[in-house]
Amino acid sequence: PVTFRAGGTSLNGQGQTDGILVDVRRHFRGLAVLEEGAAIRLGTGTILGHANKVLAPLGRRLGPDPASTDVATVGGVVANNSGGMRCGVTQDSYSTLRSLTFVLPSGTRIDTAAPGAAAAFEAAEPELAAGLAAIRDEIRADADLSSRILRKFEIKNTTGYRLCAFLDADEPLEIFRCLLVGSEGTLAYVPEVVFETVPRPAVTTTSWVHFPGIDAAVAPVGDLVASGATAVELMVAPALIAAGWNMVGAPPEFKELDPTGAALLIEFGGASEAELDEQVARAEAILAGHTLLSPPAFSSDPEKTEVNWRVREGLHGLVGRLRPAGTSLIVEDVCVPPARIAEGARDLQALLGEHGFAPGVAGHASAGNLHFMLTPDFSKAEEVERYEAFMNGLVELIVDKYDGSLKAEHG
Repeated sequence: PVTFRAGGTSLNGQGQTDGILVDVRRHFRGLAVLEEGAAIRLGTGTILGHANKVLAPLGRRLGPDPASTDVATVGGVVANNSGGMRCGVTQDSYSTLRSLTFVLPSGTRIDTAAPGAAAAFEAAEPELAAGLAAIRDEIRADADLSSRILRKFEIKNTTGYRLCAFLDADEPLEIFRCLLVGSEGTLAYVPEVVFETVPRPAVTTTSWVHFPGIDAAVAPVGDLVASGATAVELMVAPALIAAGWNMVGAPPEFKELDPTGAALLIEFGGASEAELDEQVARAEAILAGHTLLSPPAFSSDPEKTEVNWRVREGLHGLVGRLRPAGTSLIVEDVCVPPARIAEGARDLQALLGEHGFAPGVAGHASAGNLHFMLTPDFSKAEEVERYEAFMNGLVELIVDKYDGSLKAEHG
């Protein structure tokens, strides 16, 4: 077997094999800006951050924005439908990918944007094309199944193949193109893609806003998103306290936070400082109707912004550095309906505490997406049992109570 590996930043180990491992970063790099930045052609070994730096002078960027943007490559991001702080379910790879080139194990190579590509695909791979059409027709003939599939992908969901492809596209080739996003390399190798880009704000402003608890923190999220916030990130106080004590540059007041509290990192972007001022005024008016532990302090200072995002994105590295020797570091990301994120975060904290894991939870509040870390020592039988018991409880909680996603954006 041949496995294609890119940046290797996935937290779930897909880039491993006992066969031939091909690193695509040397011969599948490169990019070409199209339509004055409205689109970009990318080799899948290209680092996302490099593409964004090329697009920045044009006021554009890629939609997917994982925390690993400076090292993750296009191939892995497409293969996992990787998410991030700002992309939600409307600017991820699935939603912004215009076309791609794929190679099947049979040797068939198709550029989905090429003239006559659909006919070439059906001629070269008649069994595959017919099978895709049959699945399409089976799903569409079942109204209840169709409705359930659409509902499952209204929130972030990278569990299994994207069955919504059979409802979003009609032709077998276009269905297959959609299915390749998030397929983790199991269907074909993708050497090149064309993304439609999204606007990049000229200026941004951020602020931490602290609340007495999760419910209070989540209450204004919907209004903040509606007012134009580009990111609304949730972190519980225990995670911020750890950052305050261990992260260079973290606000020192984090050390004194009440462990029962929670905070939002709110970001706005605009074309000018005047536009930012208007957005901040709207945000402050929204927050004035809620219980805060301290007033918001929005700042467009680049250094403060970098520190704020370092705290939010650095939780994984922090826990990794502080975990006991010999333990593993496992990162999970689940998703619940956004309207239930407060309830979901509380239940998740309780489940973590019940099994002796740290109750640090963070997430993309506007998307209902929650992240947390586990540090079991798998050399001990009792630790394996503890982990198994927790994971069984997690499945019951997310699937049975919330009808959510066991994987939201990590693949």
